[in-house]
Amino acid sequence: MSPKVPQDAANKLPSVASAGLSGTSVASNTRAADSGDVSVRRNYLWLSGLIVFCAAGIDQLTKLWAVRELTGQGPLPALGEFLRFTLVYNEGGAMGTNFGGALYYLIIGIAILLVIIYYLWIYRFSLRYSIPLALIVSGAVGNLIDRIRLGKVVDWIDVDFFNINLFGYQLERWWTFNIADASITLALVYMVWAVFSAPEAPDTRGDEGDAGDIADPVGTDDSNQPRAGSEIIKSVSISGATHVPGDDPAKSDKP
Repeated sequence: MSPKVPQDAANKLPSVASAGLSGTSVASNTRAADSGDVSVRRNYLWLSGLIVFCAAGIDQLTKLWAVRELTGQGPLPALGEFLRFTLVYNEGGAMGTNFGGALYYLIIGIAILLVIIYYLWIYRFSLRYSIPLALIVSGAVGNLIDRIRLGKVVDWIDVDFFNINLFGYQLERWWTFNIADASITLALVYMVWAVFSAPEAPDTRGDEGDAGDIADPVGTDDSNQPRAGSEIIKSVSISGATHVPGDDPAKSDKP
């Protein structure tokens, strides 16, 4: 015959068992967090905004310097013939392309900027992609400011990397560019490497929930999620503003 359990004690048994299981779960989660098995979700929009503000600001300040100091002058050697400062105005797109007028590139630039901002929002919990996407946004903003203010982009960095001779196309010096172009190019190079080395799915969950929400570890793959980089690399380059010095002297009118 089994011993009878007092009614009050029996009523307390489920809560005690529940508390014990809860304590076990909390302890397990604590150990997992301490061991680095999971990572706490962080929103990097503030960092992205800071990068955009600083990089676009540096781009505009250097362009103001170039217009003030280089107007009416020839190439200014900085590191011999390898690096020169040459003021050039460009109404076209990246790598000396010209698919339309200034209004065409202004509209295309705004459209691409909106797309990149969308991806920046999607990947706001990924430090790995937030920084390069912010650099791309800063470059697009810097060149768009030029197009809105001047109708053309100010380029001033003139580098002689290597000569190009491909299918009858010859290039003796690299395309003149600016800080905005450099930001976009470096970010795209990094993102190509990041996408093909270890794709990362974005954490698109909202801000609801406790501050201690746990995100998926870096490196998880989800084929249904959009890929940063592979979706936008082709579209970004058209908004860049580079120009080959000497291609069309009529376009190099000084303000």
